[in-house]
Amino acid sequence: MNEVTKISVQVRDVNDRPKDVRAKGMIPAVIYGFGIDPTPLQCDYQEFRKALRITGRSTVMTLELDGKNISTLVKDIQYNPLTDEFEHIDFLALDDNAPIKAKIKVRYTGLSPAEKNLQSVISKPTTEVEISCLPKLLKKEILIDLGVLKNFFDKVTVADLDISKEEGIEVLTPADAVIVQANTPKGGIAAIEKDSAEA
Repeated sequence: MNEVTKISVQVRDVNDRPKDVRAKGMIPAVIYGFGIDPTPLQCDYQEFRKALRITGRSTVMTLELDGKNISTLVKDIQYNPLTDEFEHIDFLALDDNAPIKAKIKVRYTGLSPAEKNLQSVISKPTTEVEISCLPKLLKKEILIDLGVLKNFFDKVTVADLDISKEEGIEVLTPADAVIVQANTPKGGIAAIEKDSAEA
């Protein structure tokens, strides 16, 4: 299941200077999208930081505004170029009953036996998978265990992913798109045989 996190937000006075808002430990923001006119907001810096760590930018973050809960995605984040701190956030309001498209990041775990034992070069041509589903089914990330890559040319495609078989989720990325693959080392298999012979 995806994780849903709620944070409190307040309508921001547009006459307040952004730097003054930040000086109070808040982040200037705006919300737009389903059922709401573009509205300037502000939210607590630390509360948002903790929530973002859980939801990422591809699962629902619920905003509590004037006693109402609004399902959103973090659409955009502006960062301070010197400190890398949050400068401004765009929230996209969602219709809980309508499918939405989102790109889910791929994250890798484990170690490939092909890389460890055969000096295979691991390529990762697809780093995101695009899906369409109801907001409640969105996912923060897709985990890939590199341990399945045991021999040269072993690969994982979109069709191999569990998410491709989940009810209610339509995967838009082509099924034959390669997520990760074990290739021969630089110089090919002949290079390994030469190294072995010299050893």
